[in-house]
Amino acid sequence: MRRIASFFFALAAASWPPAAQAGDDDAIMASSFFTLTRLGGGLQLSTEYVRERPILGGNRNYVRFEEQLQLSVDSFVLTPRLMTLNASGDLGFQQGIDSYRAPGGAGSEISNDARLFGYSLSGVLLGGRPVNLQGMSSMGRSNYTADFAPTSTMQQQSHGATLNISNSLVPTRAWFTYTERTIEDDLPGSVPRLDESAWLAQLRSRSHTARQDTTVEYRFLDLDNRIMDGADFREHVASLNNGLELARKDRVHLDSVFRFQDRESSLDYRSFDLQESLAVKHGRSLETVYDYQFGHFIWDAAEEDSHRGRFRTRHRLYASLYSEAGGHYDYLDFEGAGVQNVYGPFAAITYTKKLPLGGTLVLSPSASYDVVDRGLSGFALSAIDEPHKLTAVAPEFLQNINVAAGTIVVMDAAKTRTYAENFDYKVIVSGARTALERVVSGGIAEGDGVLVSYEYLPITAPATAVFTRSVAASVDFRVVRLSYSFTRSEETVREGPRVPGLPFVRAHVFSAANSVEDVTFEAEYRVENSNSSDFTVYSLTQRFTPTFFRKVSVGLSATESFLTNSFSDDKAVSLMATANAGIQVTPRLLLKGQLSYFDTDAQVTSDQQVAVARLGMFFNYFRIVTSLEGEYYVNNLDDLFTQRYTVKAAAKRVF
Repeated sequence: MRRIASFFFALAAASWPPAAQAGDDDAIMASSFFTLTRLGGGLQLSTEYVRERPILGGNRNYVRFEEQLQLSVDSFVLTPRLMTLNASGDLGFQQGIDSYRAPGGAGSEISNDARLFGYSLSGVLLGGRPVNLQGMSSMGRSNYTADFAPTSTMQQQSHGATLNISNSLVPTRAWFTYTERTIEDDLPGSVPRLDESAWLAQLRSRSHTARQDTTVEYRFLDLDNRIMDGADFREHVASLNNGLELARKDRVHLDSVFRFQDRESSLDYRSFDLQESLAVKHGRSLETVYDYQFGHFIWDAAEEDSHRGRFRTRHRLYASLYSEAGGHYDYLDFEGAGVQNVYGPFAAITYTKKLPLGGTLVLSPSASYDVVDRGLSGFALSAIDEPHKLTAVAPEFLQNINVAAGTIVVMDAAKTRTYAENFDYKVIVSGARTALERVVSGGIAEGDGVLVSYEYLPITAPATAVFTRSVAASVDFRVVRLSYSFTRSEETVREGPRVPGLPFVRAHVFSAANSVEDVTFEAEYRVENSNSSDFTVYSLTQRFTPTFFRKVSVGLSATESFLTNSFSDDKAVSLMATANAGIQVTPRLLLKGQLSYFDTDAQVTSDQQVAVARLGMFFNYFRIVTSLEGEYYVNNLDDLFTQRYTVKAAAKRVF
């Protein structure tokens, strides 16, 4: 094959173009030839059959056929002074039929077919610039037929490409992809129910000399959804990420990220993000990082602004001890609803010490204190057409508090009549709550439904503080590892009304692991207390993975866990065990098997048992690799059974 290709391309290059004079550029082409050093590839065929009995009864059958062709060409030279090219490609086909027949006789069927094409080109251009181009295209179609629904068809296609160009100064990467999907009915006069297209383009350039890394990205998504009313939208997303090392000696690094998103739909959404990060390395032992982020969001008629700042410094005191401290400040402004400030410091220490017998001790205490302030912004919110039923027996309270009584408007359910205060209804204010009561002599009948509109101020939330402290310790030897961690977090009220049920969490976690050659033992014990529930969990895991005579490998794994939950008064015990084995019968024949079992027994929640058995045979003969795999799956969920049988056969020829 190599000699024939070289002779053919040399003959073609020598016979065309016609002979040229010395110094003519065509003389270079006439004296050049193609060289094909290697042609390779492979062909793979596979078939999969699944038969399933679902929990609700009936039968499900699934058959899939797949063919894939691979081709590769190495060292394909087009004029040595211009380009060296390596090429490879994939071509695949897939067909499948999925049918389901319910216990009553009604059924459905899904048939699908897909085609996949992928390619990869790499080479060296003039001047020694490596170039790599990768792309893929896929097209698929699915038909759905059922006894109780109209026939529908879904078509989907996707195309993408990636281009990399590198040189000694500025390596550049460009990426482009396009995706299109359509779902339509096969009924006369029907229109597509869903039409979606998406574009993505990305360009990245990195300079070694200037120490700069820049990425530009643009996304566009167009969705015409006729299945869900109001779900149509067009979305634009643009982002810029620029990293720059300003000073090499001091190691000053700046990252800038810009992102803009615009969605046009029944509910318009726009967002703007700006992020700046500055890292400064002060010598060998001190480093500081500054982060700032600004965001502006518009969702329909609501707006939100946010400012977030972070500061962190890390100091290595000794080779075994370093400290980390910093703080943050977050400001959020919800237009018409209020503002929120969250700020506070944090600190952490990590101590590492070498122990005798090759052990290592790591101790990491940390603490943080966050203050959360919430307040009114001074803007009133509106409640429109809030439904209520008025009686003369008991007042009907409105859904919100801090209602401006002078803004209350009451109308009948048809919105054709506006009722008058003190003639048809009365307004009763009780603290922060507001209620309406029917006037007997008015125009509202007993129990009639009305629509109420009004303005109100949102609730003034209290200022709280969250104090979190934790400590973690671990001792790691070569065969034994012990670790312990403790975390306590509680939220208290600093200013404002007392609020019951604020979050409170306290957790202890202890774990141990032992590993000697092929045997591993792990244990974990966890206790977690909060204001809503108490959890106690312990688990034990054992693994055994020996190999006998270099031909037989065995793996055994078992995990048992116990859980108690005081909130739901539930106790659960679960067991998960897995056994697998592999036998190399001959250099060309390999057998594999696996058994898995999962069992959970709970007092309140569901009981479940799952068992899975897998067998596989893999045979390699004259570059033809064949495999035969089978699986049996059974699931028992509260005495509701699911059974599934799967058989898969595949063959691959490499040339």
